[in-house]
Amino acid sequence: MAFADDKTCIIDKMKGFNCAEAERADVVLQAYSDVPQFLFENTDEFDCNRVYMYSLLDCIDPLEFPALNVYYNGSTTTITNPVFVARYTADEIVIDAGGVIEEIAVMASTITKITISNNTTVNVLTIGNGSVVEVIETQDTSSISYLRITSCFSYSSEVGMATEGTVIDNFLIGETAVFGGYKCIEITGSCGDNITSLVASDITTRSITLSWASPANSISNRLYYKFKNANEWIWIKGDEPIGFGNFYDNNTKYIFRDLQFDTNYDFKVVNICEDGIPSAGQTVSEKTLGNYEEGP
Repeated sequence: MAFADDKTCIIDKMKGFNCAEAERADVVLQAYSDVPQFLFENTDEFDCNRVYMYSLLDCIDPLEFPALNVYYNGSTTTITNPVFVARYTADEIVIDAGGVIEEIAVMASTITKITISNNTTVNVLTIGNGSVVEVIETQDTSSISYLRITSCFSYSSEVGMATEGTVIDNFLIGETAVFGGYKCIEITGSCGDNITSLVASDITTRSITLSWASPANSISNRLYYKFKNANEWIWIKGDEPIGFGNFYDNNTKYIFRDLQFDTNYDFKVVNICEDGIPSAGQTVSEKTLGNYEEGP
């Protein structure tokens, strides 16, 4: 189809919806390169009417979309530097063009993650028309000036979380839209380099000392304990009172000072490798001594 035919299709449909907007579209749309601006000017209407948005996008020759960085009605693993995404499913949207990008809109789409990098500033990022984005992350000095998460009628958009350190200067969140806040992404997978030589020693009625050796690629260790056969491990973070216990010897030893007497415990030490991924961990079990008998 020629551009003139596509434009006529758009204008005819818009006249039945809003004559003033149809007249504005007639001015804006002079070539395919004007399509992104036209779409941005109508995002408020699109937020409330998915079928209307689809009908206008269906007027445009799909072969023109790649050159416009418009993604419509499909699915893929990664979308790179889009300006408008609609009716799409993707694992990740990567925005790394650098400099300032005026606006990006994600409409009626399901995206696992949006990553903004290479010192890129997005002035307006719209998540609209019932879109669901699990994670937004900005890296290096990249940022979002305005994050719009819209809701209108039955179309409530959702952003599950922004990673810790993500820079979002301003929020515009619809009444029933959802933003899950800033969170740390849980690391998946397991590092193959465990600690070694985990030993429990110096056992008394109330105390047990653990010691271990860290591998060469270790950046940290995590120590856990629990009553034997309990379901949940308790993480020793190092800020416990000295009366409870403390790390020493370059954090490769820990003395528990406030355990229960005559009690079985499980202990686990996890290595954190250089890439931040934890190992499966090594475990050891031990029992404190029985209570001292008082004399006659």
